Amino acid sequence: MEVTRNGQGRRKIPDDRNYREQRAREERTRTFEHSGTASGAGVRNRPSVRTEDSISMRLWQGFLRLVADMRENRKNKMDWFLLFMIVGVLAAGLLMLYSASYPYAYYNEGGDGAYYLKRQLLFAVLGLIGMYATSLLPMWFLRKCATGLIAISIFLLALLYVLPKYGGERRWINLGGGFTFQPSEMAKFAVILFLAKWYDQNRNRVHQFGTGVCVPAVAVAVIGCLILFETHLSGFILITLIGMTIMFIAGIKLRWFGILFALLAAGGSAVLMFTDYMKTRLTVWLDPFSDRLGDGWQNIQANYAISLGGLGGLGFTESRQKYLYISEPQNDFIFAVVCEELGFIGATIVLLAFVVLVWRGLSVSMSSTSRFQQLLGIGISAQIGWQTLLNVGVVTRALPNTGISLPFFSSGGTSLFILLLSMGVLLAVSRNSVKKTV
Repeated sequence: MEVTRNGQGRRKIPDDRNYREQRAREERTRTFEHSGTASGAGVRNRPSVRTEDSISMRLWQGFLRLVADMRENRKNKMDWFLLFMIVGVLAAGLLMLYSASYPYAYYNEGGDGAYYLKRQLLFAVLGLIGMYATSLLPMWFLRKCATGLIAISIFLLALLYVLPKYGGERRWINLGGGFTFQPSEMAKFAVILFLAKWYDQNRNRVHQFGTGVCVPAVAVAVIGCLILFETHLSGFILITLIGMTIMFIAGIKLRWFGILFALLAAGGSAVLMFTDYMKTRLTVWLDPFSDRLGDGWQNIQANYAISLGGLGGLGFTESRQKYLYISEPQNDFIFAVVCEELGFIGATIVLLAFVVLVWRGLSVSMSSTSRFQQLLGIGISAQIGWQTLLNVGVVTRALPNTGISLPFFSSGGTSLFILLLSMGVLLAVSRNSVKKTV
């Protein structure tokens, strides 16, 4: 069949069934759109198949948009100095993990001294791949994930109270095969992402009590309390410090910030004084020799390791305290082995590397013109800074032992993997910041 269109030549309309079906679908769509009313009649008359088609089409279009934006982001240069610091600190952490964990792994893992290194390398490789992928993510995608991610984190933290304990604690979900997942690690990033989105959306209402304080404080409190009742005090402290940092940078009124700080201080004091678990930790912190063969053992052996290191250290792999004196030296007290093997000079260099990493993260974040990216990058950088400070404080006995790991150094697959994903987000911020390269 031939037709003439506006007198401009002729074209043939294909007379096949696929074409007729497509035209029929288009006609049904137009009929539905015109029949809809403000009262929702169109929604009631809408066929269920169209709803399913619409959802799947939107998901497909969103996926195509995500892929296209990720390809576009590849053209934007990331901050190479920030990447260099991340990889450098990670490499140093893997070397020290191998040295610190070798005797413990050899004794407890059937003579395989590299057991913890191999596991950590696996998560490091997966984390680096994930870091590159997340460095390409567009910011609109991260914003959309914020609410869902914090809801999933709350669900997983609550699930810990139903599932059997692992290692005597309610901190890990046993995945089988010797692998576990720690929901509190994901919750840290979820809180940062949610608060960054919230304060960006409500930038003009940040001085209102309900918007600027109540909603963010409730979000942090729910996740914090779920972590606290796992007897994971260090996780609660870290989540709280991250939340308070973002709230302060977002610009809430100082008197509200002061009230929150006072409430937290009062609550923390109550936990320390009236909880048997923390009363024991506090007593041992003040006098570790009061229980030198029990809870005070770890602190005493860590102090011995630091003192043995002196100015220049005993040398890489030459630690003595890691030979079953420091309990599980590959975990929270790995910094004591760093001090023993590398000495005051080496330990200072390690801490300076963390300082430079945090500084670069803050610098990149503040170079962005987007408030969401600024708060997101500052939150991630603050997590590294606060966590490092707390760990070093515990190892040197400046703070009570709360069981907190050293970023990039301590053994832990979930922690390292999610930390590297967070670093990828920080690199994504750098791709969109004014300061692209060194």
